[in-house]
Amino acid sequence: MKNTSELFKPTYRVGRCGTEPIPCTAADLHILALLEHAKHQLSQLAVMISSLSGQLNIECSPDMPEEVQFPLQSLEEVDDFEAWLKQPTNALKKKNMISVLASIGGQDTKRVTWNILSHIFGDDVAKKINWKGVNEKWAFSQMATKTLMRAVRQSQVAAKATDVDINKFAIRWFNLASDHGGGRKARCRRVQAAVPSESGLIIIANIAEGFTNEESPPTVIP
Repeated sequence: MKNTSELFKPTYRVGRCGTEPIPCTAADLHILALLEHAKHQLSQLAVMISSLSGQLNIECSPDMPEEVQFPLQSLEEVDDFEAWLKQPTNALKKKNMISVLASIGGQDTKRVTWNILSHIFGDDVAKKINWKGVNEKWAFSQMATKTLMRAVRQSQVAAKATDVDINKFAIRWFNLASDHGGGRKARCRRVQAAVPSESGLIIIANIAEGFTNEESPPTVIP
């Protein structure tokens, strides 16, 4: 028979024995003591992990809502999206959407604004919208979609942008909507056919659309 002269006194409840001393051999006592120590360490680690998780406030990265597909390709889709944004039940999804749009980024406030608008609106739809709604177009300044432009300031390079700055670049983007999708090149070819001189082409195109040589077409630029 084994020598059971040793007693193991567990600090954790163990089966039916509770925390009562357990008769055991010297070898058993050594093994049980090691297991007890390991259990203590696991318990301490669990507390530390829980504490760190709370301090870091770890959250999952936001995703774009599955029911919304960008870019919007028709005024019907824009109308449906406007109604979606106005639903109080979609408030959290809208917040996540703004965070996703902010991640598009750009090199400055203008590019961030233009890149976000290019992500939301397709080329054909953009031509049917302007800031004030003149010429029978939709007024972006009155649309619920305009509230998504808060995403601009969430981008690091545009954190200090004012509403005036963002609105100014949005107005310009819609004014240049006819240049989206190769529209500028097509117009230049038409002008070139009427004006043989290359310099004349540049002057007429710039005057007609109010371009400056420093501006480039409003496409998505990383």
